[in-house]
Amino acid sequence: VKVRITSVNGAPQILNLPSLADQPVLIAPAAPIRPFAALGLSNDDTNKVVFTITLDNAAKGSLTNLGLFTQTAAGTYLMTGSVAAVVSSLTNLAYTLNPAFTFPPDDPGGTTFTLNARDYALLSSTRTLYIQIQSEPRNHLVVRAANDGLPGSFAYALTHAGNNDVITFALPAYPAVVRLAGAL
Repeated sequence: VKVRITSVNGAPQILNLPSLADQPVLIAPAAPIRPFAALGLSNDDTNKVVFTITLDNAAKGSLTNLGLFTQTAAGTYLMTGSVAAVVSSLTNLAYTLNPAFTFPPDDPGGTTFTLNARDYALLSSTRTLYIQIQSEPRNHLVVRAANDGLPGSFAYALTHAGNNDVITFALPAYPAVVRLAGAL
């Protein structure tokens, strides 16, 4: 008896997620927040896929613009459909932060999403996506000891720096003294 295997059914694959070393993914705090906009999905057959998204803490926020997803429990969203239908709904989901939830100062909007894709044979793959809602860090350069609030001064850098920003001193000579007024 000869047995010829022509194909093997593998689990669906969630695509385009950054490696864990490259997370958290920084997303600018401008609506709509679309954490899944770049994701993809593949499956080695044409059967429907069950796709589940779970937030690490439902009190942090909720997904909106659900498309064909439904909320099955607090912080859990589910959809069953073709790969194309799942990707279409997934990439258009928006994340809305709960304004009553207090995020730690060093983790603004920090949310971990657990993503699971399961096929008809109950084969599944699970991935995580950790995001923070904040702008990309900026470097504010201090090039003058005069602290008059104009660009290049320490006062200017302090008043314009945001969370995750850096202030770099590149003064013409060292040692240098920069004096701050009582209030900025």
